[in-house]
Amino acid sequence: MKGIGARIAGTVIAVTLVTVVLGVALQMGALLRERSQLPAPYRPRTVLMWPFRPEHAPGLGARGGMMRMSFPVAGDQPTVPEVRALLTTMAARRLDTVLLTTVLSLAVGGVLAWWLARRLGRPIGAVSTAAQRVTRGDLSARVALPAWLERSHDETAELARNFNTMAAHLEGYEQERRALIADVAHELRTPLTILRGRLEAMEDGIAPLTVDEVRNLHGQTLLLTRLVEDLRTLSLVDSGRLEVHPREVDVAEGLRRTVDGFAPRAAARGVRVSFEAPARLPSRADPERIAQVLTNLLDNALRVTPRGGEVLVRLEPQDGGFRFEVADEGPGLAAGSEERVFERFYRADPSRSRTSGGSGLGLSIVRALVELHGGSVTAASRPQGGASFLVVVPGTGGGA
Repeated sequence: MKGIGARIAGTVIAVTLVTVVLGVALQMGALLRERSQLPAPYRPRTVLMWPFRPEHAPGLGARGGMMRMSFPVAGDQPTVPEVRALLTTMAARRLDTVLLTTVLSLAVGGVLAWWLARRLGRPIGAVSTAAQRVTRGDLSARVALPAWLERSHDETAELARNFNTMAAHLEGYEQERRALIADVAHELRTPLTILRGRLEAMEDGIAPLTVDEVRNLHGQTLLLTRLVEDLRTLSLVDSGRLEVHPREVDVAEGLRRTVDGFAPRAAARGVRVSFEAPARLPSRADPERIAQVLTNLLDNALRVTPRGGEVLVRLEPQDGGFRFEVADEGPGLAAGSEERVFERFYRADPSRSRTSGGSGLGLSIVRALVELHGGSVTAASRPQGGASFLVVVPGTGGGA
């Protein structure tokens, strides 16, 4: 609280100095009035009088006399007792004034310090009250700053603003957590409901136990398995425990193997998958994680590309790193959804995405893995139709 302490100390010192100056001014006025009552020979040319030695004022200088005139005393005068009495009164008055000024300065400074500390400490009390509300689960609690403190940059204002930012983030995280729980429950309920319904139908003899039926049930279990794995991956990302291990690899060869692995699925859907890349592209990256990124993008592209369409994967070097694009011929992205597609469980077409087997987490995992490499991923609609996802990984490789 350096700023608060400096403000309080500076204000108290300023008020104390003002009080002392006023006290001294009053003292000087009183001395001027009393100076005019002295006989002319003993009247000092100034009211600033200091302790004197007896020889400077014959007849006035008892042992350790109280004051000395600022001029030589001229001759013997019969008014010496009166002069001594006046000087004694003036000295006593000056001492009284000094004591009164000191006491008054301390009193005014103390009261002002208490008032200022109370005023500056009010936001801290407000933060404490809001913090108690947060601990009771009320994440909407905020600190209302006084108008005079709104644009201030001292510790109290910064503390209140930082608290409000923290509370807003906590409230946002809590809303995301609740939405995630609801989404996960919904996504799990769909395949489980299908599994339960089909199994009960076969148990009751309504549906025959055929290879096709078993294959359908197996597909639902695969969807559940993938959803659980995706949730685990994202939980590792959120906790900061998901790591990438970059090393020197041939990115072109790694992506080519991933694309080749999708050939049977693409053929079964009647979709062509093209891969354009240099013969070799050495770079630094985690090959398993980059393959996972491409897998998720290809899986998404194949699900939205109609029969007879094409999915294009294009790899290029860029500034010591690399970039690759996955473009499909699907319906494209809705206007304004280019960023939202990376949100968890975001679906432009919920019914179609769910029935086609997507978990709603693939693109979120893509962004997380690319950012762990220090790169970026963006989505856009293609002018000729479909969507394009561009992944850029810098040459440093990022990661741990």
